[in-house]
Order: sequence, then C-alpha cells, then structure tokens
Amino acid sequence: TPLVYYIANRMGCDPDFEGAKAHLESLIGSACSENSKPSKTALLYVARKSPLFDGKEPKGESFVPVAKMLRERDFKISLYTDYGTFETEALNGSGTADWKHVALCPGMELLEEIASADLIVASDDWIAELGQLLQKRTFLWLGATSCGAAIWDFERASCFADQSLSCLGCYHQFGRNRHNVCL
Repeated sequence: TPLVYYIANRMGCDPDFEGAKAHLESLIGSACSENSKPSKTALLYVARKSPLFDGKEPKGESFVPVAKMLRERDFKISLYTDYGTFETEALNGSGTADWKHVALCPGMELLEEIASADLIVASDDWIAELGQLLQKRTFLWLGATSCGAAIWDFERASCFADQSLSCLGCYHQFGRNRHNVCL
C-alpha cells in the first residue's frame, strides 16, 4: 500500500516484499506446499502484555473461546505464546493444554507453522507481520492500535477492534473518552 512505501522512503530504504517473501519461503521449503496439509490449520498467537502499551493485546484467556470455536469448525489449532509455562497453566483446564512457548521453540519450527497455517489469529505483533508478508489469511485482534497501522495486506487480513481493551490515553487528551484506537 502507499503508506508502506511512504514509511520506507522516509527511512531511506526500498521495501522488497517479494524478496523477503522469497527468502522466507526458501528457508521453509516444502512447508508452504498446499498439497502437504491434511486439514485446515489455524495458528493462534498470544503476545505478552506490554506494561507500557496496556490495552494493545487481548488477555490469554480471550483466545480460549476462539480456539474452541475453530476446533468446532474442524481446524487443527496451534497455540503459541510469549508467556511462560507457569503463566499458561491456569488456562490448561479450558482444553488448551498444548501451548507452545516461543522462547523454547526453534525459530524455524515457528516459521514453518506460520507458513503452513491456513489462518493466523494474533494481536498487532511480529507474527501478524510475518503472516501478512507470507500472504496468509490473518485476523488481527486489536485494542489500542489503528487498523490502518497494523494491516497492510487488506486482501487477506482483517481485524476486530476490541472495545473492552483500554486505550492508551490519546482520546482522553484529544477527543472522545473510551475510544480505544490510538492516534
């Protein structure tokens, strides 16, 4: 989109999305092959809540009903998180005992999971960026982030602006209260 090229030009670089995508696919190999997937797959990524930007990421518990809904629709689910093992133990009673922790996971394994997924559900983070770069169907769960700032592949990415997440304060100073999209 023009905004991406504008930002790249301001930073003094040329965006090479095709080159970046080709490089990632060369690392992945056959994981991108559409014929190698036995069923529909979804990758759910729960980012660690940022104390500075509280309200940007949904809580880990919020992904439990999403995982359940996708399983009911015959998706094979992969759950990844930045949270530690002890932090996700509270969620294990909800049928989500199979969390994969990014800190313990080899980077190539995670890249292959992203490449082979039919759907990626994440907040505004690097997993969503990789999903868009690899042209995966991506659903972003946004709080205090503008959709226009988080999505640049509008053909395959969509979002949900969660009004239950707190804002960063921009609108308290510059406009309407309780509106959670940052300026």
